[in-house]
Amino acid sequence: MLKLHCSDLWEHLPKLARGSKRRQAAVAYVSDDSVIRFKKGDTLIVDASEGVIKGGLTSAKVLNRAFQGGVEIFSCPNLHAKVYVFDRTAVVGSSNTSESSADRLLEAAVITDEPSIVSASRKLIKELQHKSQRIGQAELQRLLKIPVERKVSFGTRRLPSVNVNPQPGATWLVATHPLNMTRYTKEEKRAERGQKIAEEHLAKRSSEAEWIRFSKNSNIAKKAQDNDWVIQMWSSKQDGRVFRVLRGAPIRYMQREVNCVRIYLEDFKNSESEGLRWGTFQKIARDAGIPKGCLGKRSIGVLTDTQADALESLWKAQVKLSRK
Repeated sequence: MLKLHCSDLWEHLPKLARGSKRRQAAVAYVSDDSVIRFKKGDTLIVDASEGVIKGGLTSAKVLNRAFQGGVEIFSCPNLHAKVYVFDRTAVVGSSNTSESSADRLLEAAVITDEPSIVSASRKLIKELQHKSQRIGQAELQRLLKIPVERKVSFGTRRLPSVNVNPQPGATWLVATHPLNMTRYTKEEKRAERGQKIAEEHLAKRSSEAEWIRFSKNSNIAKKAQDNDWVIQMWSSKQDGRVFRVLRGAPIRYMQREVNCVRIYLEDFKNSESEGLRWGTFQKIARDAGIPKGCLGKRSIGVLTDTQADALESLWKAQVKLSRK
């Protein structure tokens, strides 16, 4: 599971915190404990420097309640990270533990249970713990005496919020073959115009733009969007046998015409070298739970998020193995 949350983020964070045996966090500012309550055995790393306490961004009272409840607290000046680990789930994004973050601000964070990210988040918190100042009773008493002079105010009236909950881009698995360009000479100038537009949207300078022509009535032409990903099962038109499956590439531009849709992809520099032979791809596709019906000579299918994530992990492992 790997999903980006925005407007619904604070629907998930309290539930994750309550349902976890242990909570760990490296979060810049903590000024409210009503939404996420840290408990005995938890670890909390914050910026509890004097200026931050004085400005009200981190609350000494909240830290003191957590400390009295058995939470290990550390201060890391200039910390700006917002990383939470709730058992096997990590949350990485923009959200502080504050009333304004939960009630007023538009936050964004990725929630994931992918082992590599959860492990890295745990290691980050552990390293920060060793490099930060442990806050004990004496330090808390000093912080509690600092007068709070709030320099930042979000007001008391809740402003209209922007409701944003982006869904992950789709991953398309499509059978492709070379075109007989003599049949499409009238489209060459339009294709060149689309090429120039697509090149303006490339993410890397080393990339090139390539296009695939689809019937305007095909499923991908009707439903695909910019930044979806396309995996090509490339075959020779003569015999229709797939001989190479190209690494997924993002859609950078969709050129809609009267009788077709031309989809422009970003061809990364390493796309060809990270392609797979048909037999190898069939194996990892099966392991990723992709049905045989999606692997036909003329198939155009869209993968589920689970299938796409599994396929990507297996593909990376296969590429790594082939380079040894």
